[in-house]
Amino acid sequence: MPLPRIAVVVVPFVIFLVLTTPDYVSARFTTVQIEALGRACHASAADLAVAKAYQVPTTQSGKCLMKCMINKLKLLNIDGTYNKKGVELALKQYWPEWPLDKILLINSKCFDESKRVPLAKAATCDYAYEVMACINTQAKELNIL
Repeated sequence: MPLPRIAVVVVPFVIFLVLTTPDYVSARFTTVQIEALGRACHASAADLAVAKAYQVPTTQSGKCLMKCMINKLKLLNIDGTYNKKGVELALKQYWPEWPLDKILLINSKCFDESKRVPLAKAATCDYAYEVMACINTQAKELNIL
């Protein structure tokens, strides 16, 4: 029994939408996802614009935005310290085009750097900024961001 004409048109269109809609694409952390996280974290328009450009905001409100976002993404442990396993999983999930060896290198370097920060500074906006700045800097140095 042949498919109804509507199914022949609708099914490929739905597949196209699913494959091209950022919420369903498992690649680079999209600006749509950043925007949604930013709204959930009550980001200012200026800080959100910086984050959507794959940069790390340096204002105090931007640093607190980073803290909120990376907490939601489980890049920090409950005590606010660097979550090495969480960072690895997030980088693999949101940046699958990055080579695994570079993901592991970034994670290792930033974890080591995070251990040099006094524990009293963990769970602060400044600490979250340092974590994100490290990841961002390392990715740029490795020419993958």
